[in-house]
Amino acid sequence: MLTAVVHGAPYRSVGASTLTFGAIGVLTAQAFVARWRGRPTRRHPWVVIVASLVLLLMLGTAPGADVLGHLFGLLAGAVLGLVAGLARPRPFAPAIEWALVVAAAALVVACWWAA
Repeated sequence: MLTAVVHGAPYRSVGASTLTFGAIGVLTAQAFVARWRGRPTRRHPWVVIVASLVLLLMLGTAPGADVLGHLFGLLAGAVLGLVAGLARPRPFAPAIEWALVVAAAALVVACWWAA
């Protein structure tokens, strides 16, 4: 949505790569929150932030790529990951996490089927 607002009308995009960068943003924020809360991690918090930016630069800036979409996907994912990471006091049980993975995959399949 942010990319469409910045580009203006008419704007069309499938958004699969933006979704991928959103997922990278969520994972980055989750790693940052885990470290901030004192959970043991092998890396410093800045390493995951730099790694996500390097992925954006390496994979998201090819000629003809939707660079703004990729950037906004990464930022939106990071914001959502921070909110989710700070909202829950401890990680979910593995069974709940797998149920959420299945639900998310089913939602993606349903959206593609509807489209």
